[in-house]
Amino acid sequence: MLSPTGFGAWCAHEGFRCFVFGFFAEPLADLMALTEASAFQCLDQRLATALLGHGPVVHLSRQTLADQLGTVREIVTRQLKRFEHAGWVRLARERIELIDAAALRSVGTNGPTPP
Repeated sequence: MLSPTGFGAWCAHEGFRCFVFGFFAEPLADLMALTEASAFQCLDQRLATALLGHGPVVHLSRQTLADQLGTVREIVTRQLKRFEHAGWVRLARERIELIDAAALRSVGTNGPTPP
């Protein structure tokens, strides 16, 4: 452990300062992005965008997607079923095949999906 005085002294060195603050920058930026998305985007928008970011076939569990989106598995599953009903995705165990990327892109930018 480093005392507050020792930490302050080490922060005077640019290399140490860049390492320490760089170490925390990415997780903090990720947390801020998740908070902003949760506050200003609907889950269907966030889910559509997340799916598009993984290519034509997504090999992730519903729980992993929920964790990435800051929600619970049940809600992700319900939304994925809506996407499947609309013909945009095909679902299997830990596999989501994107059928209509254009529709998902539209949801990601414009909002609500069909009921």
